[in-house]
Amino acid sequence: MHVRCTGTGFLPLSAKIRLQEEHLGFTYETVDETSKNLPEGGYGFVRGEAICDPTTSGHDYRIDGEIFAGKHHDIGISKEVHLPCNVN
Repeated sequence: MHVRCTGTGFLPLSAKIRLQEEHLGFTYETVDETSKNLPEGGYGFVRGEAICDPTTSGHDYRIDGEIFAGKHHDIGISKEVHLPCNVN
């Protein structure tokens, strides 16, 4: 996610990021979630993990995120990514 803010009233900056796993082709379950304060004018990187074993092989994943900038708030959802967990 990328947001550009100009002017005043956009501090403090923070983000909430969720890694979601697809179920039954239309619902998503959050499998990892983290929140992070972001530096003024800087970037933040968040790392999430999903269990990758034969029971989850072939699932699709996406990132659901929220950005908070002072009293402002926005959300975004990534495209789905297919993870072939059974590859050695």
